[in-house]
Amino acid sequence: DFSLAKYAFWLFNGGSICSNLHKGGLNFHNLLLIDVEHRRANFSIGYGLEPFLQDEDLASILGAGGDLIAEGAFGDGVLAIVEKAASVLHERSDQIPKTFGLRPKARAEEEL
Repeated sequence: DFSLAKYAFWLFNGGSICSNLHKGGLNFHNLLLIDVEHRRANFSIGYGLEPFLQDEDLASILGAGGDLIAEGAFGDGVLAIVEKAASVLHERSDQIPKTFGLRPKARAEEEL
């Protein structure tokens, strides 16, 4: 009986899984930690992503595969969480230019 969130925090920040170049505000990594024995998961983001994602976003990401993890369908649960994370991160990245008053970057499929 331990807090998976606290363990994930310790692992992410003190476990040397990110290089020194990716510390603090330059850490844009994600960590998905699965506790197979207790069928639970934790999704953590680096400090560099914190200004762009809210607690509700993280809950939504983890919720996308949480039931599958609880059922023991770990592979499907991980895929659902990763797909949701990609979707949320893309959505937030599209909002960044507007947030800072910048012109959005044209996409490759758009005509200039």
